[in-house]
Amino acid sequence: MSTTSVQDQGAPLCATLEQACERWPDRPAVTAGETTITYATLWHRVRSLAAGYERLGIGRGDRVLCQLRNCPQHVVAIGATWMRGAIQVGADNDLTGAELTRLVQRLGARALIFQPRPGAE
Repeated sequence: MSTTSVQDQGAPLCATLEQACERWPDRPAVTAGETTITYATLWHRVRSLAAGYERLGIGRGDRVLCQLRNCPQHVVAIGATWMRGAIQVGADNDLTGAELTRLVQRLGARALIFQPRPGAE
C-alpha cells in the first residue's frame, strides 16, 4: 500500500485531511503554545510518518499505541495512522514505562509513539 494516495485506501478521515491540506496549504492547521504549523507542513509530516509506518510493515487494522500530550505531533501521528488504515489507540500520559510495555503487549500494538514524562528515567 503506497502512502502517495489515500483516495483508494478507504480512509475517509485521511482523505478529508488531505483535501483540507491541499485547499489551505499556507493557513495555520495546528497551534499549540508557541508552535504553529501550516496545513502544508502538517501534510508533509503526516506523509513522512506514514512512510515510516509503511517501512515497519504497519498497515490496515494494525494497532499503533500513542502516548503523546496535546501537541502538533499528536495530530501528525493520528493522520499517519489513518493514512495506513491502522488503528490509533490513545494511552494515558502518566503511564510508566512498565505500564506502557504491558499495554503494548496486551493490545498487540505494532508500534508505540510516546513522549517521556518529565523527570522520567
